[in-house]
Amino acid sequence: MFKKFVLLLLLVGSVNAKYIVYYRGFSIAEINDLSSIHQEYLRVKVTSKIYRLISGKPYVCYYFGNKPEFPDTKFHMDYQRYLAVFKMLVEERPKFQQLLVCGENDVVMQCPDHSICSYTYYEAGKLFSKGQIQFDQNDEITLMKDSYNHAKIVRVEDKK
Repeated sequence: MFKKFVLLLLLVGSVNAKYIVYYRGFSIAEINDLSSIHQEYLRVKVTSKIYRLISGKPYVCYYFGNKPEFPDTKFHMDYQRYLAVFKMLVEERPKFQQLLVCGENDVVMQCPDHSICSYTYYEAGKLFSKGQIQFDQNDEITLMKDSYNHAKIVRVEDKK
């Protein structure tokens, strides 16, 4: 369940920002670089001792194209194509209401104003996730909160 949640939350975001992933209130991972989504993979640094024990490695890499090669990394093939949806969203910010279809999965985005969108994600016709995404004035994600899976991703501001 957690693996699918992380992939869903990574559906949108700023390529240059750093994010912290929280699950049920606990910080579990860092996302330092989203630019690899253009090569069809995403690698996250595991920060939680429990999640590291589960993964067995300090990094986890999700991919949907060719499997990349990294040392000390647990690999997961993205069979549900969450990263493919994410790649589409990185290239274009969601409009007022938008339906994205990727295989059997549907993502419905509703954006009542410029700073916030809500989403509902259906996998094979069943509710998989729902939550909200907050944007800053540059259309970059500042917060993604998944109310269905009790998780969130928060952008960390750079320290100057």
